[in-house]
Amino acid sequence: MAGPVRFVLISGSVALCFQGLVKGSSQLVSWAIDKGSIQATLAMPDVTPDCGGVPAASPAAALDPATIRALSFQLGLSLGVETGLRNAGAPAAGSSMKTERAAQAARLGVSAPDVPQMIHAATVLHDFEVFLQKDPQCVATSLAAGYGPGTGAIYQFAAALGHAWVYRARAPLIGPVFTAQLRVYGGRAGVPPDLWTVFASDLSARPIDKVRQDVALAVNDMTRFAAQGASDSSR
Repeated sequence: MAGPVRFVLISGSVALCFQGLVKGSSQLVSWAIDKGSIQATLAMPDVTPDCGGVPAASPAAALDPATIRALSFQLGLSLGVETGLRNAGAPAAGSSMKTERAAQAARLGVSAPDVPQMIHAATVLHDFEVFLQKDPQCVATSLAAGYGPGTGAIYQFAAALGHAWVYRARAPLIGPVFTAQLRVYGGRAGVPPDLWTVFASDLSARPIDKVRQDVALAVNDMTRFAAQGASDSSR
């Protein structure tokens, strides 16, 4: 947890203003989902994983449910934060985070996820939505097969959360991002929506220091929730 927190709080951005073009659409989608005008799943990319034959997660040593959920959450959060920093044009901060993910993935018995290649700077948010849904590295699929669907979902939820954290903390004027992913993956993982409400809120009127404090506290609350190791009822 210390690694992503440090990088989000101290890294600067040189490209977020350009991506402010997405503000209107992202806020409209978030509003429509919150009001029930559209289902969150309809705002998700229409892609499916191609992970046939991928082995289920198989840890080298037995893990209790709390550890499984905590590691899966941390794995996704690190991936989302590093991708968000890269997409926002922040200084490179990936080597230590990549090392941490490798260790977490090894304990879980899955492949270590890596930051997806940038396709185009103007479409990075949509591209990451597609990446999470398509699961090209089959990490979520492997986690779900080994530990239950909720575990794969909490990894995807944390990845969306980590990326959103970077944008909300550095440029609140852009508005909510990945609201559909937080709602859908969070629902599948059993994450109470009130824990991430701040990520779907209009933060533009708050002082930037207050914004950073609020979103960091929300991430800490969700990290604690993940570490509770709630049973996977969908298994």
